[in-house]
Amino acid sequence: MCRRILEFSLHDWISKLADSTFSRSRIGGSVRLFSISAALLLSSSCSQITPTGSSAPPNDQSAMGLSRQAADMLKNKDPRGEELMRQAAKVAETEGNPYTIMGINNNLAEWLFNKERYKEARALYVAMTERAAKASNSEWQSRGLFETVRCDIKNNTVTEADVEMLKKGLALDSTSHASATAKRSLAHVYSTLGQFEKAEAQIKENIGTTAAASANDILEQSYLALCQGKYSESFELFKKVHQMPGKDGKPHRYWNLYNSWLQFQDPLSQEWRKNTAAARDLLLAKDYSKLDALAEQLRKDNSINPKGYRKIYGFYEGVGDAHETNNAEGCKLLSEEIDKWAKANPKSTAAMTALAEAQKSLAWKMRGTGWARTVTQEGWKGMEAHLSEAASTLELAKKLGPVDEHWYGTKLGILLGQSASNEDYNRVYKDGIDQFPTAEELYYDKAYRLQPRWHGEQGEFEDWLKDEANRIGGDNGDRLYARIIYQLDDSELYKNLFTEFSDLDWKRTKHGFELLMKDYPKALALRGKLLKLAENTEDATITSKAVFGK
Repeated sequence: MCRRILEFSLHDWISKLADSTFSRSRIGGSVRLFSISAALLLSSSCSQITPTGSSAPPNDQSAMGLSRQAADMLKNKDPRGEELMRQAAKVAETEGNPYTIMGINNNLAEWLFNKERYKEARALYVAMTERAAKASNSEWQSRGLFETVRCDIKNNTVTEADVEMLKKGLALDSTSHASATAKRSLAHVYSTLGQFEKAEAQIKENIGTTAAASANDILEQSYLALCQGKYSESFELFKKVHQMPGKDGKPHRYWNLYNSWLQFQDPLSQEWRKNTAAARDLLLAKDYSKLDALAEQLRKDNSINPKGYRKIYGFYEGVGDAHETNNAEGCKLLSEEIDKWAKANPKSTAAMTALAEAQKSLAWKMRGTGWARTVTQEGWKGMEAHLSEAASTLELAKKLGPVDEHWYGTKLGILLGQSASNEDYNRVYKDGIDQFPTAEELYYDKAYRLQPRWHGEQGEFEDWLKDEANRIGGDNGDRLYARIIYQLDDSELYKNLFTEFSDLDWKRTKHGFELLMKDYPKALALRGKLLKLAENTEDATITSKAVFGK
């Protein structure tokens, strides 16, 4: 629902690893743990059953025929392929071939996983495992178990049950490449659960008698050290792999992987996740009175996280997590869920603000995330209709009583989608900043609008950021400067902000981060971001020991 850090693309990462010599919520709490071992299961154990090399005859209505057509569509990033793949699965059920069913569901689950819809993917893998067990097929059963754990790791829901699933899968398959990857996943799960001796023993077993540890094994050593609180040691291990050259001679870049690890271990991110989970669970439980009470409580809490967000922002983020919103159907379900809350408490400004946010998200899903020239006519029409609906909902919310800063953040997002004039946009921005002068959300919304892909001219973003930081002045101005850089780097719009925008002030950025590290001595992700930016600017004075202290 709320914009968040764009997570690292699993598909892109696997592609990079395949080329290697070793062969995608802006708020910290919304990032989910990512395991290199678990990710490799995609390439090692999920060979597609459905051929995708050539198009299927369009009149082939068999399960395999439909699945081939669906696979071609998905390969070309046509989302309609998902529904066709589901149709193929239904046809397979009537045909009764368990292997066809498992193959098609495996392809669908893989698609869902790459779209970050982990819960849906997991359900398919669990069903696949059960079907394989009934068919006495150990290969498919082990694959289903390994993939189920992969979903749990990515969804940050690892438990002892994942250990048992991996052990069961390894008992069925202990020799394939998939099993080798699963053994690394087992070490990762042990580290996550705090079973450090078992994790260390598993890593040693994985390395075995080879001359040297592989990149994957070194990364698991890095993750183990991180879980043990050995932050500097963890980073140095990570950096060894991070800088190893691939076949193209260029070093691999695993910053998003490491950032997700840091955020998982970060105590401030853990606290944030608790608040977001509370809002999500109350909405799903339809406990609307407690949900409104929580919103009111968090609105009064003026504490902010390292990125500058108050806890009320996390509340809306949690509400948005009630359903998967990586597709239009999920956004529709979320809107329906929030609409029930709004009808149960028609005086709730929080409910109406959340509903407008969900409607805005649906509008952007209708448009797609590409450049304007890639958007279809149907996409534009759908976006326009849902943005208009969201704007009307916001106006109703404001008539109910005082609103919070997220009302303004949602309004700015709507105006961005409507290509509003600078005059109209700036009027809402100024009104929001006047009422909520420390609302980092609104500053970032403005920064995002000033990017060249939207409405920014050359040099306009840098000039605006300097002017806003100077207006605030002193150390707080430098804090704002650093936080905007932090968030924009998290957006992954650019590989290196400081080469993309030559007028950005690294000295001021660094000073802002130094101030924030004093403000938040336990913020791990904040420190990891400074190390990344220091690498981008080739600042050798920023070291892991200086940043982490141990």
